[in-house]
Amino acid sequence: MTQEPITIIAFSMLFIPFTLVVGHFLRTRGDVFLRFVFGGESTAVSATNFLLNIGFYLLCLGLLLLNIGSPSRPGSWLGIIQEVAIRLGLCVTVVAVLHSVNVLVLALLIRRNRTLIEEPPPQLGATRRATAHSRPRRAAKPRARRR
Repeated sequence: MTQEPITIIAFSMLFIPFTLVVGHFLRTRGDVFLRFVFGGESTAVSATNFLLNIGFYLLCLGLLLLNIGSPSRPGSWLGIIQEVAIRLGLCVTVVAVLHSVNVLVLALLIRRNRTLIEEPPPQLGATRRATAHSRPRRAAKPRARRR
């Protein structure tokens, strides 16, 4: 048996459990965070959580397939360990960066929702429309400066 299949098997045996455990935590803990983001709207929370989980698993599947398909020629057992560590490190980094981007976008949604709640939009009849009977507004007079 050559050492390339050992590298692929070792990577797969470490990456698949990583994917399942992190996916489980994202699904359960993400639900709590999404309820806060969407203000308890259960339909939006469950749909967003489902789509984020599907995206996570597809990303991990793609990373797994890319790593299985990329050739490696480790020369020794130390080479196998280094190859698996590099592949796992790159995959975890990619997953972490994209997860951070998702959390940042959701945090921006929270901030936007809070500003919309604090500053409600103007009501539809609140602006004054000019009509034929209304007088035009006078320009403000400049104030005299005190010396």
